[in-house]
Amino acid sequence: MGSKSYSVPQEARTLFEEGILNNPLMKDLPAELRSLSKYIRFEGSSKPSIPINWRFAESISAMKAFEATMLNHLITRKYKVDPSAVTINTDHASLFIMSPLLAQIVKDGTPVRLDPFSKEIQESFPSRDLHRSQDSLHRVLATNIYKTKDGRFYHVHGSMNPDPTLTALELPLDGEENDTYESVVQRIQSAVSQLDSAALDERMNSEYRQAGTIAWTSDEYFASEHGQQSGKVGLYETCKDGPSAQPASWWPDSSASIPSSPRRPLAGLKVVDLSRVIAGPAITRSLAEMGASVMRVTAPHLTDLSALHQDLNWGKWNCSLDLKDEADKEKLRVLIREADVVVDGYRPGVMERLGFGRRAIFDLVKDRSRGIIAVRENCYGWRGPWAHRSGWQQISDAVSNLVS
Repeated sequence: MGSKSYSVPQEARTLFEEGILNNPLMKDLPAELRSLSKYIRFEGSSKPSIPINWRFAESISAMKAFEATMLNHLITRKYKVDPSAVTINTDHASLFIMSPLLAQIVKDGTPVRLDPFSKEIQESFPSRDLHRSQDSLHRVLATNIYKTKDGRFYHVHGSMNPDPTLTALELPLDGEENDTYESVVQRIQSAVSQLDSAALDERMNSEYRQAGTIAWTSDEYFASEHGQQSGKVGLYETCKDGPSAQPASWWPDSSASIPSSPRRPLAGLKVVDLSRVIAGPAITRSLAEMGASVMRVTAPHLTDLSALHQDLNWGKWNCSLDLKDEADKEKLRVLIREADVVVDGYRPGVMERLGFGRRAIFDLVKDRSRGIIAVRENCYGWRGPWAHRSGWQQISDAVSNLVS
């Protein structure tokens, strides 16, 4: 298709219908979704507004259309009402990733947009950057792509604590007073260039348990054992707990302060949010926007990206629990027994070690009349030899060639 005839809204429609609804990997979708897709309309500029070599605006718009269609499916079944017409503006949808910069706080009756890293935000949301990940260019640039000894590119990542990454590269934990961007990149590049990509990958992921990946090509990724296994599933997988005998049901809404309705379709749905930073909080923020009651569980000793709290954690309650303390563990068990959904965004295995893995969650509600939904998200998916690895958005982009 020539550039003059290209249309972002039209391509978003194609991705929505062919990439999601008719995708053979999404075979368990409700059959009604295809007929409900006619209620979705796409609008926006024909050409992309963000210069990027992937169909970014088209993809996020297709995902939002899928979300809206699933919500239409819910309201027709739960509330017995007609579906709503939905308009997806592809230009607006492409700003989804920039929402922390666009969020506003009402001060003295006036909406004010604040820099997420400003002093004003820190006054409202005290910094939980406990490992000084943002303290200097030296520590910030521990997250970047560098060239290895064998000519490959490798994405090192400082995660929430750059110390293990810098130690693995035999670099000091802090930089120099007069550091510049160029001098720090050169310093870290010099260290990375001493190692072959495979050796660096083993060192980061196995020895130091820190996120990192070789920047594979798409062909290399899909030819890998992990790519082949992960490529067999769609956007998500669902499975029913084998021993569970509870029938499928709606959540109880009698206790909701605002009754559920088509205008607040998830009101009364109780969600326990076991997540930090970006990905997990973005999931639960969406549930809160639709009316769900979300309880975010965190603690002062846990590092977090507090600068994004004004955006990713609005509409939620927050509680502080130390999950290595038995009294606090029992408080979380009480929350889960009352919940309808639990979202786990921690590194694979963390919640299992703390006693709140998927099996433990199901066991907590096995004697009640309704079941529970346990949601887990991670970087690499749940199939393949890399499923256990720590990861972030940048790592998933590098491993699957979205960074090229």
